[in-house]
Amino acid sequence: AFWLRSSVVSVLFSLISEMWLRPLQ
Repeated sequence: AFWLRSSVVSVLFSLISEMWLRPLQ
């Protein structure tokens, strides 16, 4: 289940970075 956790973390990181970078532009 390690690959599942890492993939979930990747998706969460993508969403968070998108929310952080969108206001900067």
